[in-house]
Amino acid sequence: MKKLACIAALSILLVLICGPAAAVDQPVDAPIKVAVLPFVNKSLNPDFAYIGPMLVDALEYKIAAAGVFDLVDPALVHEQIRSSSFDPSIFEGQEVIKRTGQNLDAEVMLCGYYERSGGYLNLEVRIYDSQRGNIIIGTNGVSMYKEFFSSCDEIVLSLAQVCNVVLDAGAHSRMKSIPTNNLSAYATFVDALMASRSGRSAAALEFLDKATSVDPGFCRALRLAAKLAVAANDPSAAERSARAAQCTGR
Repeated sequence: MKKLACIAALSILLVLICGPAAAVDQPVDAPIKVAVLPFVNKSLNPDFAYIGPMLVDALEYKIAAAGVFDLVDPALVHEQIRSSSFDPSIFEGQEVIKRTGQNLDAEVMLCGYYERSGGYLNLEVRIYDSQRGNIIIGTNGVSMYKEFFSSCDEIVLSLAQVCNVVLDAGAHSRMKSIPTNNLSAYATFVDALMASRSGRSAAALEFLDKATSVDPGFCRALRLAAKLAVAANDPSAAERSARAAQCTGR
């Protein structure tokens, strides 16, 4: 067991549940292909279902930002999961893991469970080697919900460790970046992402307007809004594109 910090320090406790972690085989200089699968809500309150997509997007965002992995296209993962009714509770067995990895062209996959209780967030994360068809490592820890992005940082650091990937100072700094300081705005942005992937551009734009009203400097939201408005030939496209062009962050 590796204790990163106590709960009072608002960090995550990592617990190895599968014995010594086996590094993923990968040719030198070839980035490992990583796919982030759904996180399932184990909270008693179904209203916390929104946290699952937030976890997926935040991990994808941070893995891509680090620049040392090859992130599988989130849209491809979303489509594969939608068509297969993915359920981590039955995601076991070498053949199932290997087949999913092959369908996604992923060498490593992440998924898990979460439970929110009051201001706390409990995370169970599994990292799979899709070539061998087994769990490389499992993590289990509790943090404050307001430390959501820090929790995601710890997961990406665990991913790098088991993949024998070194994060230099630049990669570490990029990985630690966050899209917004406001979790309410972020949850609404993720709602917009889900709507856009389902072809509901009008609904997505409404969510994005709500997100940017809470955080006017939310660059990801501004850029997605401009992209959707241009694609839909929306009258607001020019204005949205101008606002997005002023963004300097990720």
